[in-house]
Amino acid sequence: MNPEITALNRLRGALRQSVTKLENYIKQGASEDKVVLETKLTKVDTIRKKLFDLQKRYYELPPEADLTETDEAIEQMETSLEEMEVSLKYLISKHDIDDKSTKLNIKENKTGKLLSVKLPDIPLPQFSGKYEEFGNFKSQFISLIEDNDGLSNTQKLYYLKSSLTGEAKLIQTTDDTYKSLLKALEDRYENKRAVVDSQILSLINLEKLNYESAEDLRKLLDTVKKNLRTLKTLEYERNNLSDVLIINLILQKLDKETRKQFEITLKSKEVPDLDNFLTFLENRSLVLEYVNKNVRSKSFSKDQSYHKGFSSNDKQKPKYYQYAKPNKSFVVGREDKMKQCLLCNKDFHPLYRCFKFQNMYVHERIKYVTKENICKNCLNAHKGVCRSTLTCRICNSKTHNTMLHQGQTTAETLGDQAAPIKSHKSDGSINSAQNSSGCVETNPEHLLTASISYNSQQKSVILSTADIYVRSKNERYKLRCLLDSASASCLLSNRACNLLNLKREPFKTYITGIGGNSQEIKARVKINISNEEETYSRNCEFLIVPRITSLIPSQKINISNIEIPNHVKLADPNFCIPGKIDMLIGSDIFFDLLKADKIRLANGNLILQESELGYVVSGKLPTEVTSKYCCVAVETNLDNAIKEFFEIESFPTDSFDSTKSEEEKFCEEHFLKTHTRTRSGRSIVSLPMKENADSVLGFSRENAVKRLNGIWNKLNKNNTLATLYKAFLQEYLDLGHMQQIMDEDNTKSYYIPHHCIYKPEKTTTPLRVVFDASAKTSTGQSLNSILLNGGSIQDDLFSLVTRFRTHKYAFSADIQKMYRQILVEPSQRYLQRIVWKETNNSPIKIYELNTVTYGTVSAPFLAMRVLKALADAEHQDFPEAAKIISRDMYMDDILSGAASLTSAKSLQADL
Repeated sequence: MNPEITALNRLRGALRQSVTKLENYIKQGASEDKVVLETKLTKVDTIRKKLFDLQKRYYELPPEADLTETDEAIEQMETSLEEMEVSLKYLISKHDIDDKSTKLNIKENKTGKLLSVKLPDIPLPQFSGKYEEFGNFKSQFISLIEDNDGLSNTQKLYYLKSSLTGEAKLIQTTDDTYKSLLKALEDRYENKRAVVDSQILSLINLEKLNYESAEDLRKLLDTVKKNLRTLKTLEYERNNLSDVLIINLILQKLDKETRKQFEITLKSKEVPDLDNFLTFLENRSLVLEYVNKNVRSKSFSKDQSYHKGFSSNDKQKPKYYQYAKPNKSFVVGREDKMKQCLLCNKDFHPLYRCFKFQNMYVHERIKYVTKENICKNCLNAHKGVCRSTLTCRICNSKTHNTMLHQGQTTAETLGDQAAPIKSHKSDGSINSAQNSSGCVETNPEHLLTASISYNSQQKSVILSTADIYVRSKNERYKLRCLLDSASASCLLSNRACNLLNLKREPFKTYITGIGGNSQEIKARVKINISNEEETYSRNCEFLIVPRITSLIPSQKINISNIEIPNHVKLADPNFCIPGKIDMLIGSDIFFDLLKADKIRLANGNLILQESELGYVVSGKLPTEVTSKYCCVAVETNLDNAIKEFFEIESFPTDSFDSTKSEEEKFCEEHFLKTHTRTRSGRSIVSLPMKENADSVLGFSRENAVKRLNGIWNKLNKNNTLATLYKAFLQEYLDLGHMQQIMDEDNTKSYYIPHHCIYKPEKTTTPLRVVFDASAKTSTGQSLNSILLNGGSIQDDLFSLVTRFRTHKYAFSADIQKMYRQILVEPSQRYLQRIVWKETNNSPIKIYELNTVTYGTVSAPFLAMRVLKALADAEHQDFPEAAKIISRDMYMDDILSGAASLTSAKSLQADL
């Protein structure tokens, strides 16, 4: 395994351990100290930041790295952190309310004045009629209400009645006063015998553990200790007999393996001690937790596809989008598509998660992405070649996303044929041969190819699926569901719950499937489901599960020979196409959906069952499966194998100019004609353009001002961020890298919007201002759209690192503010204007950026070309340093070295 991946996995394990410790802390009863709770909440934020950094490092790995397991583990940790954050904030809020109530009582006692209005809403303790809870309820109620001299007896009676629920609420008194009701509760529930009985019954009725579970064992242990403490407060002390009874009582509730491990610890025939037994259970739960801590991260099935897209019915999102939260980047304006959906423009989700996009037909999706210049593979709006290595899950093509797949590809038409094995041998000329798929290949090396495909018949079982509509926030969404009469519960996928933004209700239980495999349930939701016409509607309860099943059907089913009657409306029109299942309808609703009509097709093998959702398809159909095999063997020429080593050590020559594009040649000529230097040696460059800016660019100032106002809405909420932002631009002004101008004519000028990227964990540069030169003007063009990029003129990273590793003494350096050391031709600075104001209510000022601006497409070329020009100019005086500048620069970093320490220090001085 890659050493870097191993190191990242170890770091992930350490974070998982930290998350587990926090989970145990909350589950075992969090501290009542507010300071401790706030410290734990800070710990949650720290872990989350580390998790984001770890995730970023994973995505910087080579594309061939498989991150499916990693994304699932990070997803689970993120979910756990969110749940713990909610729990801790709730406990802290309770402290704030208690403190407020205490201060109010103190104030009233000091002034002696009675309250003339109702007290602010305070969550009073609730009592449902359980004997063991009355003592705690009484002490809390007396401290909050009875000891408050500012309340009348009538008010106290009202609060007491409001605190009673269940059986306790049924208690009545003859005179209906506060004292009489409190006395009636004391007479009823201050029953020592009843409390003792409830604690004994709690020990007797402990839930039996059917399998090894750290969580369930911890729950059992906590219940036992709680009951023993309560009995002790009631003056029932333990003795030898009670200890033996309790041990045997607990042993009957333990799973087989835990009992076995306990018996192994007993080294004699003496009766075990209860304290030692409880200590064993404590250690046992820790062992189980440690052993199983990595199992949870692998709980999802390995057959989940790691792809950003999905078919017309498959709405699965990639795991890394679910949790890859970016650093805080404040951008305001209609053109900010970094988070906002490209299609619906109202929700912050990727395009493939948009319900509006999912409900389109395939040809409509293709038309939309083509019109909007969206990448057909990853469904993102980016420039240049798509770096995604993922393929369509149906045809394995790299040219389109699964959501854009249109039926079978030509690769599936091979039929029952086998291509002959062919050999192509190099004899100094290029030979060509026709392969089995009809393509012509040319290769001067030895090549053996063979391909074969054959068809087979098998039966495909069609499971009952249907499209069902769910209402959320007054909007209806379509989900694909599986109808299962053998399921005792209705299920909803975690992904669908997040997309619909449903309110979850904490609910802990387990569901068991085939082979006794169990799945823990932590939440449930109550939602309204209906058919398309809304003639059928019902409120149902669904359990939230990470994933319901894989694609259904598993492969596309040919139904061309099946004639479905015209009057039949199918519940799932795409029942024959593999699609994602987001909902499962169980037996409590299943039979309520069915109607009387039934149609048999395909010699009775296919059944159309009428339901409230339409006709549901089920049955068995013959399916033709094509299996393809391909073998390619290449014998590489030795000359070609070592050619790369010569290229690494070779120097650039003029012959490389022949490989440059016309655009790159133009940029080079433009630089040579326009590049000058000031008396102090500072370079002045001209921006290379495709066409005249004045005739192409439109109005841009209004958009820049709008973006600035949006930034100030963020800055007003964060004083630290505002201070850093103002300091950055003030430094820009102090260094002469920009200047204020009085000319407010915005007809020709281009105003660059700016925003910030804030990383508070960084101590050196927590904030960086980013200039958006891609912001479009009123004509739809931007500064970046008319600039030329000039191409790459630096050595590739592989060559640079290879040379770097050959030095005996190596050093690295970077150029501080490299882009901002280069001046832009004054006549072009009107294209680099920005707007800024010192406070939210201050007048807007206009500035021109005097230097090359990062965020413009030509900036990298201009910076590297200036460095090469500097190296050429100073080659006579500093030959070795000039060579380093020409060869060993990568962006603003220098990676070089020398054969001796003296030479390395000399080079550093020259540089």
